[in-house]
Amino acid sequence: MIPGSSVKCMAQNGWKREEIAVGCKDSLLTLWDVNVQGEKPKWIARNLPNDELDLQIPIFDNDVHFLDANHLVLTTGYGDIREYDVRSGQRRPTINTSLAKGSDKQLLGKIVRSIQNEYQVYLVNQEGHIYVLDRKKNYAVIKKLVGNRGSVRALSCFTQGDAEYVVTGGCDRHVRVFNPNCEMQKSSEIAHAYVKQKVNSILVAPLGKYKE
Repeated sequence: MIPGSSVKCMAQNGWKREEIAVGCKDSLLTLWDVNVQGEKPKWIARNLPNDELDLQIPIFDNDVHFLDANHLVLTTGYGDIREYDVRSGQRRPTINTSLAKGSDKQLLGKIVRSIQNEYQVYLVNQEGHIYVLDRKKNYAVIKKLVGNRGSVRALSCFTQGDAEYVVTGGCDRHVRVFNPNCEMQKSSEIAHAYVKQKVNSILVAPLGKYKE
């Protein structure tokens, strides 16, 4: 399907469930329609222009997430955040920004959109910090949530009543729940549970759905 590349991430379009986005190392982001047979993707991204030395920008996609039916956001192993609009006909990112300052590149991990606010996203980095970002301000940092003790491999969010919460899991073998609206940074973690093994993925079920 994607010969010669290392697949790093994949996401399903929640609005068009037949579409999946695939991010790789050393291969461009692609969008596939699972109902269409063939080896060509429905859409393929285009790399950024070469740098000042005319060298190709390296590709290291780390996570991809659908913001809506036509917009994707991507994180990279070099600290970049890129947003794409697959409808616009523009294959290069409409937004390309970075959390890193100067040459201080940091690996960015999972990224998800807020359920309650379509212009707010949650992002984790290699140190386990959770960033709350504003899409309308070029992914500017609104606040940072702390509490993880290592690299985060799983990130999700859910609502209960009028409140929204962020849940993480990773190398410290804990599942942690955060309140992103807490004014005190150190008090944002509201619950945690030790699960004995490293956590790679988290799926939050609707409240009460599996009650007997």
